[in-house]
Amino acid sequence: MNVFTTDHPMASQSSCFDAKEYPWRSFFCSIVVLALVLLPLLAGLALYLIASDEMFTQEDLPPSVIEFIATIFAWCLFLALGCVSVYRLLAWHQTRPRQSEVTRP
Repeated sequence: MNVFTTDHPMASQSSCFDAKEYPWRSFFCSIVVLALVLLPLLAGLALYLIASDEMFTQEDLPPSVIEFIATIFAWCLFLALGCVSVYRLLAWHQTRPRQSEVTRP
């Protein structure tokens, strides 16, 4: 057995983001990653809006930091679900064969 002709184990394994081999796993991993990317942005926006708005009082603020982060993360998951779904739908629409492109015998 030649060492230089064998497949490397890392090169032969597919990623969880491989949409062709694992479509549902890829879909959910993309949602979680996008939600984690959006979390600091939406948390910063929420903190800015709370701090700059005089309509909010102490009663309107969440009772704990954990509840605040959980609420923001839930919004991030919801937003990421919509973004990834729209992106996948548009990508599918662009790659599917058109009726005029299909040749008939």
